[in-house]
This record gives sequence, structure tokens and C-alpha cells, in this order.
Amino acid sequence: MKGFLNKVLLFFLILLIAVAGTFSITYLLSYRNVSNITLDDNIHTIICGDSHTKTALNDSIIPNSLNIAHSSEHYLYTFNVLKVLLRSNPQIRTVILGFSFHNMSSYYDDNLFEPEKTQYMYPRYISVLDRKAVSMILTANLSGFVRDIKDIYQGVNRHIGAKDLSQYSFIGGFYDSDRTNKNDSTLRRALMHHYHNPDQSVQDFSTFQLLYLKSIFDMCRDANVRLILMNCPVSREYRAQIPAKFIEHYYEIAEKYENVFIDYHDYIVPEEFYGDGDHLNKSGSKLFSLYFLNQKKWEDEGNNENFHK
Repeated sequence: MKGFLNKVLLFFLILLIAVAGTFSITYLLSYRNVSNITLDDNIHTIICGDSHTKTALNDSIIPNSLNIAHSSEHYLYTFNVLKVLLRSNPQIRTVILGFSFHNMSSYYDDNLFEPEKTQYMYPRYISVLDRKAVSMILTANLSGFVRDIKDIYQGVNRHIGAKDLSQYSFIGGFYDSDRTNKNDSTLRRALMHHYHNPDQSVQDFSTFQLLYLKSIFDMCRDANVRLILMNCPVSREYRAQIPAKFIEHYYEIAEKYENVFIDYHDYIVPEEFYGDGDHLNKSGSKLFSLYFLNQKKWEDEGNNENFHK
């Protein structure tokens, strides 16, 4: 009986080693491929972040730009995507990163570890994550990683032969929304989502967002790339209902990045130019993108040299 159990254990050990080895080789092949993504030479500005930048800045209006923003994207993911793009594309001179009130909420850290989020996020980003990020996820959420391993493997494998930019799941894009759904219901849903727990209590501040915001700043500074942290437009009703502690915390952080921070949260557009309480629709993004384009401030003052640590 003991000999039989030893054989069973040995079989599963060999199987585990084989699976781990196959995954590791596939991951390395995939990471090597994504590390060599080359953009068109005329792409000098990368627009990134979450759904706020995804819906606010139209890259067909901003010259020589590419919007790669993804909804609910954590700065850990943004950092890793930018890391491979900046390394392979020296023509990139400016990074515009969405930096809004809700980005400092623990809601974003939930995106790293909660099952309903990780089942989509891990397969989307796994191929672009460096060893530090993978190690952190495995340490903090090994059970979730194992649970989603089939989808994660498919996500890794998908990028081995990818060549066209649209084949990389971690590359988002501008969302040209036709929605005009700004009402009390969509406002309440967004505010609950961003700032409140299911029991109505106010969420805590994010830990990892702040850490990776600093990492993005340092990376852009070291690469001599202009970084712009931009607070995108939100409706007055949405802004009025953000918990006060988040407003205070947000501007304390923004003050540290004052030389690269631009605040457009109160940019006024007609009511029908909002898709909901905190996202512009296609009409709103057109208006705002043209306004942004004409603001020389974002070209002249996006400067990393005088950051006060």
C-alpha cells in the first residue's frame, strides 16, 4: 500500500513539474514576443489608464497619439505595458496617464485579487507582466492564479505568435461611445462602484495604485519621456458626491506631482455629452480632445525635472 501511494505521489509530482515547466517556457516565449512590440514611427504620444482616458481622449484627434487605455486598468498593469512599449519604441516622447479621484480607491486593488476581476485581468495581462509582478500576484493570490490557470495559459499562448497590435489583449483603445445615459441610476452605480463597500461604508485608499504610480513616474523620468497625469472631466453631480476623504487624499498626492499634473475634472460640456455620470461620450470626447489639443500647457509644462519627493 505504501509503495502504491509513493508511486501516485511521484506521478503527480512529475505531472506538476511538467505543467509548471510547460507554462514557464510558454510564458518566456510570450514575454519575449511582447517585449518587441514596435509601433508606427509617427506614434509619439501614448494615452493610457482606465475608462476615463479610454472615453475622454480621441487619438484620431490628438496628432501622433495612440490610446491604449483599458477599463478598470490598475497602474500595475499600466506600468508593465508601458515598460515594454517604451523599451522598444524610442520615438515615444509623451505619456498621458489618467489620474482621477477614483484611482486612489481600494476598488483598484480589488481588481488585482478578487475572483470576479482576476478571471478577466490575469489572462489579459499575464504575457506583459515582469517577474516582480508575477511573483507578487503568486504570493498574494496563489489560489486565484491556480483557479484561473487554464484561461491564463490561453492568454499567454495567444501572444506567442501575435504580430498585429490588435492581437495583444493588453492593448486597449479609444471607445467612441454613443451613450447618453447620464441619470441618477448611473451616477449612483458609479459612485458605489468606486468609493463604497457593499454595506455602504466608504472604501479605504489603494496601496498598490500609489506604489505603481510612483513606478510609472520614475520610469518615464529615467527614459526622458514626458509624463502627464490628467484628471479627466466628470459631471458636477458625480464630483459633488465623492466622499470628502477621497478628494482630500487625491489632492495631497497630486501636489507631489504638481509639475506633471493637469486637472480637467470640472471641464464643462453639455449634459448630453456625457455617456453616464463620469464618462464622456463621442460628442463629449470630440469637444474635450479638441480643447485639450489647443492647450499648450500640456506640451510645455509636462516636465519631470522638479518632482518634489
